[in-house]
Amino acid sequence: MNTDNLNKWLSLAANFGVVVGIFALVFELQQNQAMLEQEQKMNMLTARITDMQQYQDFRWTLVRDEELMQIWLDGMGGKELTPVQDMRFMTTCVSALWADAAAFERSVAMGRTDTTTKTIATDLRHRIDEIPGFKRCWDATEQAIADYGFGEFVDAVKNAE
Repeated sequence: MNTDNLNKWLSLAANFGVVVGIFALVFELQQNQAMLEQEQKMNMLTARITDMQQYQDFRWTLVRDEELMQIWLDGMGGKELTPVQDMRFMTTCVSALWADAAAFERSVAMGRTDTTTKTIATDLRHRIDEIPGFKRCWDATEQAIADYGFGEFVDAVKNAE
């Protein structure tokens, strides 16, 4: 048997195997990319659901407790509160600010910096500028939020229009 001929056929078969392997790899990469894109969409949806759930939980806390709702409204309006009422108002308000900070940071992590983060910062800036109680709450909490690692959020709120 001619070894030169056999080597040519083996070389051809090996080259064909390499080509088939490359096509298989390209196909697998496309499948992985599709799965990653689907996973990214699900992560975005999960993040949005988490954001909405945080706000809903906050709202329902107020709705379920009429006294807390009145404290919230009075505190937002800048009315004089008793020390206990003021503590309840500030605790509730600070919780809302931390929820905003978390939603902002989640949006940054998910790459939603075009609209979502701007909306969060702008909405908060308007509340701070227009609602006396919210301004007082922000002023008391802003540095702690920045110190905790949410400096980008604080800067976005400061620079929002």
